[in-house]
Amino acid sequence: MSRALAALLAAACGNGGATSPRDGAAADGSPPDAAVAFVLESGLPETSLLAGAAQARGWRDARGIIHLHTPYSHDACDGMPRADGKTGAVNEPCYQDLRAGLCATRQDFAMTTDHEETAAIVDYQELLLLREGDQAVAKGDATIGNRIDCGDGFRPLLLPGGEFGAMPVGMERHIDGTPEARDALYNQESAENVAALKGVGAVVLQAHPEGRTLAALGGIGLDGMEVYNLHAAIDPDIRGPDLGLDPFAAIESVAAFFGRDEESPHPDLALLGFLEDQQVTLDKWDALLALGPMVGVAGTDAHQNVLPQPLLRDGERTDSYRRMMRWFANHVLVPAGDAPLDPDELKAALAAGRAYVAFETLGSPVGFDFRAETAGGEIVEMGDVAPAGATLRVTRPTIHGWSGTVAARMRILRATTDGATEVAQGDGDELAHVAGEAGAYRAEVRLVPEHLAPHLGPKPETYLHEYPWIYANAIRVE
Repeated sequence: MSRALAALLAAACGNGGATSPRDGAAADGSPPDAAVAFVLESGLPETSLLAGAAQARGWRDARGIIHLHTPYSHDACDGMPRADGKTGAVNEPCYQDLRAGLCATRQDFAMTTDHEETAAIVDYQELLLLREGDQAVAKGDATIGNRIDCGDGFRPLLLPGGEFGAMPVGMERHIDGTPEARDALYNQESAENVAALKGVGAVVLQAHPEGRTLAALGGIGLDGMEVYNLHAAIDPDIRGPDLGLDPFAAIESVAAFFGRDEESPHPDLALLGFLEDQQVTLDKWDALLALGPMVGVAGTDAHQNVLPQPLLRDGERTDSYRRMMRWFANHVLVPAGDAPLDPDELKAALAAGRAYVAFETLGSPVGFDFRAETAGGEIVEMGDVAPAGATLRVTRPTIHGWSGTVAARMRILRATTDGATEVAQGDGDELAHVAGEAGAYRAEVRLVPEHLAPHLGPKPETYLHEYPWIYANAIRVE
């Protein structure tokens, strides 16, 4: 995020300090209700605790961050990512914050996406950021990944990539050529660049599609695109021109979370101040899905480079890697088993669209499932093709750590070149729709976070409205 945005946030939020009843009490001071039983943790549960019906079908859920900047991005770490600009030792405290964030939020994988200004000119092996205790991941004679040592047995899989003209994730090496030639090609938004990146093992996505035309997104061979980007959600220079939203509304809304006392809204819930559909981007996704496969992901776009001051009540910087990683993630269904997460299986599942986005600031979803069932009883997963007449089914998730009512609503949408058409919606345990018409169908779950009311300060009703909770990738019906 830009320094201009940091200044705007500081100006908007520097005087925060709303007061409220103690956490767990109702806004009017009356005794707490059952909602207080929901405990807001600083981390996230391991994905083994979120299993649904897909597990019985031979899949396991792998949670991960896509679009993540390390000290090999020129604008990461408060503008001081390395000792001497593009060269020298990395900002180790900043990198350790990144590692700690992955560990705390139980990210099974992290797909880093450094800018080509630095990433293109350093040796690929540097981008692995291996440290003592880490495990190098080999493919043949090459090292392609890093299993980070969290110190407690948990090991997130880090795979390098880049936010270039396109956004390759899971690169296994640089493309051939000099650093200068790589830099020039990486910076292009072209079919040549995308093909070259796929040739080095990458799944090629597009970051910030909100500022690009459908022709540009659909004409270069991308595997997928961001359907939500955190930077776009808050930066006035993107919200207004590219998303058609009030440019400053996000900054104004998040200011309430900058209270310093224990009775202020919890800072880890600050995303609720500005979480909304990026409809311009969703419409582009649907238009492209109507024409062919296009995987949808959410981009965290974390740099840890805005507001380093501990302005919030927990004493942690506003944009810490941990906080941003806690807000949302990508969940990919990979083959079940006890073996460590395999890079090839992960990338194959992501490229196929066997994945969904979950905004876990609202709660970690347990048991979510979107599949199709044929007349013969065959199950078709997200990203696959079902025959006309198959029944699409969405299983309504519960919230990890919460036994009360979940105010969730499910939708099934058919993608068209003009956006999406809702074909079914409901708030029961399951939503079903017989897909008699060919096309790409995706699912959403939307949630009113009533369980979070005790943590939302003096005016919880401000935030108790419907938000996007899950965006599932499409099943194509032919």
